Amino acid sequence: MKRSCLSIFSLILFLAFFISGCVTIQQPPIASSPPQRYGEHILYGYPGTEGILLYRKGYTLDHDNKKKVASWVSYHLVDSYLVQNVPRSDDFRPDPDLPKGQRSELKDYDKSGYDRGHLVPAEDMRRDRQTESETFLLSNMAPQIGAGF
Repeated sequence: MKRSCLSIFSLILFLAFFISGCVTIQQPPIASSPPQRYGEHILYGYPGTEGILLYRKGYTLDHDNKKKVASWVSYHLVDSYLVQNVPRSDDFRPDPDLPKGQRSELKDYDKSGYDRGHLVPAEDMRRDRQTESETFLLSNMAPQIGAGF
């Protein structure tokens, strides 16, 4: 009896806390509104809102301007996206949607001992040239140690 009363009390307390508005969902800062067709990558909401949201054709990411890397990336992948076989471009470049000084630059990786590691793999985004090329923006990279890591 004691255990069931305690469980019911805990449930009521949780519901009261939730309903009272103590739990709020913060609207993330957005660099641009998502084109409707790109919304597929964030159907279930944003994992966090620490930086600037960047919408790409093949993925969405939250960029941390202080660390110059993404806090998270999200993408929706279906079989039909993997049918095409666009050649790998290797066109690594800074993200033009981020201000200089708050984004990674190619020189950040020169002689650093780190490789540019894709967060969203280029192999998964080979359905068309734009989608594959966007994976080489440095906003989609994180430092990784050594080739073949």
